[in-house]
Amino acid sequence: IAVTRQADGTPLEVIAQVLDTSTIKRLRDQLLQAEKLNILGKLARGIAHDFSNLLSVILGLTGLGLDELNEEDLGTIHEAGLSASRLTQQLLAFGRADQQRLSPLDLHQLIGRLDPIIAASLPPEIRFVSQLEAHNAQFMGHTSQFEQLLLNLVFNARNAMPNGGQLELRTRT
Repeated sequence: IAVTRQADGTPLEVIAQVLDTSTIKRLRDQLLQAEKLNILGKLARGIAHDFSNLLSVILGLTGLGLDELNEEDLGTIHEAGLSASRLTQQLLAFGRADQQRLSPLDLHQLIGRLDPIIAASLPPEIRFVSQLEAHNAQFMGHTSQFEQLLLNLVFNARNAMPNGGQLELRTRT
């Protein structure tokens, strides 16, 4: 803003410069939307991978035939379905501004719940051992994200052992 004055000091005119920021704001919004779509694409690929792993467990066990399924197999199928449901909730929460809050989790409880899913997803050539020895296995996190992380690690380890071996999950203090 500039003021032009008369000889006696009284204002004669005011010169103001106005900048229209609507184009800048619109471009910034478009860039933000493009970044969100890119992130969403990456998230969708990761979730598709996780669903594939969970479906391997479900389809593998149900492939045994309903007559051969026992109560433990049904429990494992149920846990895999619950994990798939939690992944769906995580994807739905991604678009919301009120992202899920961290909550206290028990590492041993989470691993124990996934043990049957992990064991059922491994071929007989891979021995699965779970040793939970940590004294304080509490942490803050998201159940579905931890399960996703652990299952990804397990399935990557399984794929890295085409000739068999031993897969160990251990906690220590």
